[in-house]
Amino acid sequence: MTRAHEEPPQESFTELSLDRLLPTSEDRMLVGESLSLTRSLSISSIDRDIIPVLSERYQLTELLGEGGYGRVFKAFDQQLERHVAIKIPHRHRITSAKHLERYLEEARTVAKLDHRAIVSVYDVLRSDDGLPCIVSAFIDGSNLSDRMRSDPLTLRRAIEVLAEIGRALSYVHSCGIVHRDIKPGNILLSLDDKPFLTDFGLALRDEEMTSSKARVGTPAYMSPEQARGENHLVDGRSDIFSLGVILYQMLTGQRPFGGSDHESIIEGLMHREPRPPRQLVESIPRDLERITLKALGKRASDRYGTAGDFVGDLEYFLSECGDQSTQDNTKVSSGSTPTSHATSGIVPRGLRSYGRHDADFFHRLIPGPRDRQWVPESLRFWQRKIIGPDDVETPRIGVLYGPSGCGKSSFVKAGLLPLLGTGVATVFVEATRDETEMRLLRGIRKQKSDARIDANLADTIAQIRRSGQELGGKKLLLVIDQFEQWLHGRGDDQDSELATALRQCDGQTVQCLLLVRDDFWLALSRFMAVLEVPLRQNHNAALVDLFNLAHARRVLAEFGVAYDRIPADVSERTSEQNRFLDRAVEGLAGGGKVFPVRLALFVEMVKAQPWEDRTIDHLGGVEGIGLQFLEESFSSELAPAAQRTHEPAVRKVLRLLLPEPNVDIKGKMQSEQALMEASGYNSQPQLFDEMIRILDKELRLISPTDPAGTTSGDESISQSSDGVAYYQLTHDYLVPAIERWITRRQHETRQGRAELRLAEYAAMWSVKPVQKYAPSWIDWASIRLLSSSDRWNATEKRMMRAATQSHLIRSMMVAVVLIIVATVGWGIWKRSRAVAAVQQLQTVRTEELGAVLQTIRDFGSFASGPLHQTLAESTPGTRERILNQLGILQIEPSQRESLVQQCVDIDLPLLMVVREQLADLADAELEQLSTVVRSVDQQPQRRLCAAVMIAGQVAVPSFDGFDFTDEESETLIAQMLNHAMIAPQDNNHLIVGLKPISQAMMKPLLDRALSPDDSPTRSLSTTFVIQFLRDDPKRLLNFFLDASFQQHATILSVLDNHLPDMESQIREVVFTDIDTNLPEEEYDVLAKRQGVAAALLHRLDLAESTWPLMRQAVWPHTRAYIINRIGPLGGDFDVLLNRFPREPDASIRRALLLAMGGFDWGKVPKPTRAQALVSVKDSFTNDPDVGIHSAAQWLLMRWEQDDWVATEIDRQSKLTPDVRKNWFVNQQGQTMAILDARDDPDIGRV
Repeated sequence: MTRAHEEPPQESFTELSLDRLLPTSEDRMLVGESLSLTRSLSISSIDRDIIPVLSERYQLTELLGEGGYGRVFKAFDQQLERHVAIKIPHRHRITSAKHLERYLEEARTVAKLDHRAIVSVYDVLRSDDGLPCIVSAFIDGSNLSDRMRSDPLTLRRAIEVLAEIGRALSYVHSCGIVHRDIKPGNILLSLDDKPFLTDFGLALRDEEMTSSKARVGTPAYMSPEQARGENHLVDGRSDIFSLGVILYQMLTGQRPFGGSDHESIIEGLMHREPRPPRQLVESIPRDLERITLKALGKRASDRYGTAGDFVGDLEYFLSECGDQSTQDNTKVSSGSTPTSHATSGIVPRGLRSYGRHDADFFHRLIPGPRDRQWVPESLRFWQRKIIGPDDVETPRIGVLYGPSGCGKSSFVKAGLLPLLGTGVATVFVEATRDETEMRLLRGIRKQKSDARIDANLADTIAQIRRSGQELGGKKLLLVIDQFEQWLHGRGDDQDSELATALRQCDGQTVQCLLLVRDDFWLALSRFMAVLEVPLRQNHNAALVDLFNLAHARRVLAEFGVAYDRIPADVSERTSEQNRFLDRAVEGLAGGGKVFPVRLALFVEMVKAQPWEDRTIDHLGGVEGIGLQFLEESFSSELAPAAQRTHEPAVRKVLRLLLPEPNVDIKGKMQSEQALMEASGYNSQPQLFDEMIRILDKELRLISPTDPAGTTSGDESISQSSDGVAYYQLTHDYLVPAIERWITRRQHETRQGRAELRLAEYAAMWSVKPVQKYAPSWIDWASIRLLSSSDRWNATEKRMMRAATQSHLIRSMMVAVVLIIVATVGWGIWKRSRAVAAVQQLQTVRTEELGAVLQTIRDFGSFASGPLHQTLAESTPGTRERILNQLGILQIEPSQRESLVQQCVDIDLPLLMVVREQLADLADAELEQLSTVVRSVDQQPQRRLCAAVMIAGQVAVPSFDGFDFTDEESETLIAQMLNHAMIAPQDNNHLIVGLKPISQAMMKPLLDRALSPDDSPTRSLSTTFVIQFLRDDPKRLLNFFLDASFQQHATILSVLDNHLPDMESQIREVVFTDIDTNLPEEEYDVLAKRQGVAAALLHRLDLAESTWPLMRQAVWPHTRAYIINRIGPLGGDFDVLLNRFPREPDASIRRALLLAMGGFDWGKVPKPTRAQALVSVKDSFTNDPDVGIHSAAQWLLMRWEQDDWVATEIDRQSKLTPDVRKNWFVNQQGQTMAILDARDDPDIGRV
C-alpha cells in the first residue's frame, strides 16, 4: 500500500473549500465505554434509585450521560452559583480500597493540570452511600464522537479542534503524564465548538511507566505499543497516534483500522498499514494526508516527536491555506500547499549511485515520513546534526550504516549534501585499504589550497580545527564512503594514521561521516572505541534501511514511468501492469524488505521489455537477479550479438576487478591499460572500447573512477590527474553474482574446479605465505593432476613448489609412522586372531578342523604360546590333546610320533584329518602301522585305522605299495562293512581313506557284492565297489554285467557317463560266441553277460546289430536276457515298435513283442501307445503265427486291454478256422495251436 507521506506534492489537484463540512462517521462500534451524552434527562424523569444523595451544596438537575463505568450528572453549585458536572462510578466498579484510590487518582491528576482545553476538577466528595464523586467544570455542548456522527465540523474547524487538543496534550506531556485514552468520546465541544480534553482515568505518570503491564485504552484508538501491552514504552507519541486516528476519521468518515471485534482491530493496528486518506476522499490535501499518516507511524520514532510538532504542522497548514485563500469560499489547492514544489521526473541510474545533479527528484526515492517541506526525516536528521542550531549537539564522528545495496552513497551524495548549502565544505572519498588517508589529504588540500605540503593528514585537520577560519568560515565535512574497505584491511590497526587524524574532529569545525555496511558493525565499534566516540543510535548513528514493499512498488512504478513502460496516471495502468509490479516486488523481497540495488538491477533487465506477467515468466522469476542479469546480458541466446561476442573478454575484465577471494567488498580499481591486457584486446582497441562502452554506458557494471577517490559519483570523472582512465565495479552487491557467473563454466569441469581451488589458495597464500594457507594434500594432488603448470602464474608456482616440498616431507614422515603403527598393530592383530583360532580349535567340529588348523598354521609363531598352554592343560589320549598336537605340529615335528601311535585309536573323521596333517610318513612310521595291520592279535578297528593311514601313502612316490594277504583283506573288508553299518556317517571317510588300496582288497568285496542273497551286506558292498571302481569304468562294466538286476540301477548311475566310450568293449561281450558245450550254469552266466550287454547297446541306440540275438535258438538264455533287460536298461520303445512290422523272422517278432512288455506303459507317449495298440491288436487278430498271437495276447493283457481281448476271442470263436493260420479259437473260446507233424517221424505215432 502506498504511503502518502512518502509521496511528493504535485501540481493541479481538485480544489477544496476549507469551510466545507467533513463526512459523517457512522462507526458506532468498539469505541470503548465512553459516556453517552446524546440526550440529557431531568432528575424528575429517572429512577430515584440511581440518584445519589449528595451534600446540600450540590443540587442534581439532569443526567447528562451514562456509560459502563458510571454516570455523569449536571448539578448546581449553590455556594458558587454555577453549574458543574459530577462523575459518579457504578457501585460494582468500586469494590476495594485499590479501586477507590485509582478513581480518585484521576481527580488528583487533572487537579494538577491548568490548561484552557482541559476540563478542570473543582472538588471531590462522597455520596451518602460512600461512592466517590468528582466535581468538574460543566461543558455545555456535546462530545466529538456525537458531532462526527450527527453534525460534522468543517475542515478548518476540525483542524483547529485537534490543534487545540494537541496543545493541551503538549502541556500534559510536559507534566510527565500520558493520557492513554484519546478518542472522540473524551473530547468535549462547547456550544461554540471550543474543545476540552477530559477523562484522565487511564492517565499514566512517568513514575508508573514500569509498573503497568495490562493492555489499557480503547482498541480502536490505541497505539501499537499499547496494543502489544508494552506500557513501559508508552509515551506522549502514543497519544499522538490516537490523535492521528481521530484526524483520519474526521477526514474520511471512517477509522484507519476497522474490524468486527477488538482482536481484529488490534491485528490490523499492529500489522497493516492504513489506507491513504486520499484513496478514500480524493479532495483531501496531500499535506494534510502527510500529517495524518506521519502521526499514524507504526514505530514511535516515525511519528511526531512531540504533540507540539504535530500542532505546528497543523497550524502551518492552516496559515498557509489562509495566506492563499480567496474571497470566494476560501479555496486552496488540495494537491499542494505553498511548500509544495514542482517535481521533475525520476532518472534511473542503473547500478550507479545518484549524485548532486539528481537532488531535485532523489527525495522521492527515500522511504519514511517527510516534514512540511517534504524532506525525508532521515535526511533532516543528518542535516540538523551537521548544520543544526546551536542547541543541537553535533557529533564528532557520524555513522551512516546499512546493508550492502541499501543506497548509502546515493543517500549522502544526492540527498544530504545538497541540503547542506554553501556553509559546509565537503570532502567525499571512497575508502580503500591503503589509500584512504592519501585521498582525504588530497581532498582537503583542494579545499584549502594553502595547506602545508609537508603536513600529514592529522596535522592538516588539526590546523583547520584550531584556526576555525581556514576554509572561509565554512565547516569541513569529511565523508568516507565504503568504509568497510578500510576496516577489512586495517581495522585492527589502533595506531593507524586515519584513527589519529579523525581524533582531531570536534564536531563544530571539522566533522566526519562514515558510510559503512552493517555487517562490519563489530569492526566499526572497535574503531570508534579507538576514537573514543561511543556509538549512539539517533545521535551519531542512523540506519539507511531497505525499502518496504509499498515503497518498493512505488519506486518500481516511478522507474517504469521513466522508461515509458507504464503510464504515470495510476488509473490508466492495466491490471496486467499492476500484476507485474506486485509480482516483481514480491519476488525481489526478502523478509518483507527489498534491496534498492536489486530493484535497480531488475529494472535494468526489463527496461526494454513489456511490463507484463509474461516478462517475469520468461525470466524464470526474479530470484537470483544478479546472476540472472549477467546471464541474460552475455550468455543467453536472447542477449545481443555484440554482448555475446565479448563474453570471454568480459569474464577476464570482471575477474580482474574483483576483490580477493571470499571477500564481497568492492574490488580494486584498475587502469584502462590493465583491463585491455586482461581482456586480450591489446591489438584490437576498437573492440576494447566497444566492450568498455557496454560495461560502462549500457549495463553500468563498471564505473569510471579517480585514483584520488574524490569522485562524487558523476560519470564525467573518468580520468586521474595524469590522464589515465581508471575503472572499478559499480557496486559491491555485484561481487558475489559476478564471482558465480565467472566461475560457473569452470565448475562444470574437473579441470576448471581444480583451477578455481588453485586460485583461491594462491590468493590466501599471497597475503601470508605459510603452510596454513597452502593446499591440503588432496587438493594439492588434484591440482597437480588436473591443471597445467604452464598456466600457473608466478604466485601459484611459488605456492605449489612450497606445498610440494612440504607435502613430500610430511608424506615421508607419515609413511614412517604409519609403517611403525601398522607393524605394531599387525602384530597385535595377529596375536589376538591366533588366540581366537586356538580357542576355536578346542571346540571345532571335525569337518571344520582342517580350515582351523590352516588358520593356526598361517599365524605361525603367534599361535605357539597359546598352543603350548592349551597342550599342557589337556589330558593325554583325549581328543583335545590330539587337536593341540595337530596345531603345534608344524612348529614341533616331535609331536608326530605321539600322533602316529594314537591315530589307530581315534574316530575315523579325526583320523582323516590326522592323515592329512601328517602327510608323508617315514619308513619307521609305516612299519609301525604295517605291524598293526598284519597282527591278528590287534582289534579289527585298529587294523582298519592303520590301513587307512597306510592308504594315504599310495600317492607318495617313495611308497612301494602294500600287499594284503587273503586273511588281511578279509578282515579289513569285514571291519569296513561292519563300521559302515554301525556308523554310516563315516562311509565317505572309508571310501576316501581306503580307495588308494582298494584293489588289494577287491576280491572279498566283490564276493560280497555278487552274492546271490539280497542282503544289507550285498547292498553296502555294492556301494563300496561302485565308489572304488568309479574311476575304472572297464572293471565297473564287468561288475555291472555280473551283478544282479536289482543292482543295475545303482551301478548304472555311475557307469552311464562312461558307456559311450566303452562301445567296443560292450560289442566284444555281445558278439563273442558262447560254447554250447559248457555246463548250463556256466553257460547261463555268460549268456546273462551277453544279454545285458546287448541291452546296453539298445540304451546307446545301437540296436541294429542285436536283432539276430533275439532269434529263437536251442539255448534261449541270451534271447531271454535281452528281452528282459531292454526296457529296464533304457532301450527305445519306438525302435522296437518300428522294427516289429518290418522284421521277417517270426521268432524275432515274438521277442520284440515280449521286449515291449518290459517298458513302463504309463511312460510311453500317447501317440506311440496308440500306434502300438493298433499294431499289436492287428497281430493278435491276423498274424498266422501262433507264437506271435500268444505274445500279442500277453502284451495286450499287460497293457490292460482285457476287455478288448475277451471280445476279440469271442468273435474269433464264432468264425470258421482260417487255413492260413496255424491257430484257431474253438467254440469254448480256447486258442488251439495247429502243429505240422508231417516232417517229424516221432509225431503222429501211437
